[in-house]
Amino acid sequence: MQKPHPPLYTGGTSDITYQMAGERGWGIFVPPLLPWGVLEKPLGIYKKACVEHGHSPNIIYIRPVYLDDDERQIKKEVESALHNFLVFNASPVESLQDEAKKAELRAKGYGFYASGALESLTKLTYEQIVEQEIGFIGTPEKVIRQIENLQARGGIGELAIVANFGGLEHWKSIKTQHLFATRVMLAFRSSRAAAE
Repeated sequence: MQKPHPPLYTGGTSDITYQMAGERGWGIFVPPLLPWGVLEKPLGIYKKACVEHGHSPNIIYIRPVYLDDDERQIKKEVESALHNFLVFNASPVESLQDEAKKAELRAKGYGFYASGALESLTKLTYEQIVEQEIGFIGTPEKVIRQIENLQARGGIGELAIVANFGGLEHWKSIKTQHLFATRVMLAFRSSRAAAE
């Protein structure tokens, strides 16, 4: 008996990638730095292509996550690392400042990288980053609500958390992973058990 093939996944920022993934029944990785408002259109393309070709959407939503029980303490502990994470991820586009390079990217379907969107992320305040849910940053209860809201949008198969980002100290990453496992995951496990 032949083993089933593991699912294929792709990621990217172009509409063409979302369309192709939906048509072929692939899962899609969502870039970890874009807010839902930016992702809504391409994910709509992906979901529609999945339905039209008889596939179920399988979205892996990647987010940096930081948890604590005290919102003020969270900001003190994670603000600089969150900014470092965005700056690092935007740094490759520094080499694309030439208008000819930007035109070439647009012509090949990679206009996102010439749009200035990544650079604009580096100018956001901590409050804007948290409000736009570029990172799921907050108490375990807040992050549980964010995940529930994400699930309600449909097609999300998995949340992949990034707990070590932007130069965070090891103990901070461990603290987040511990709180995520004991409070966030436990809440979903308990609600699933109650539903069954």
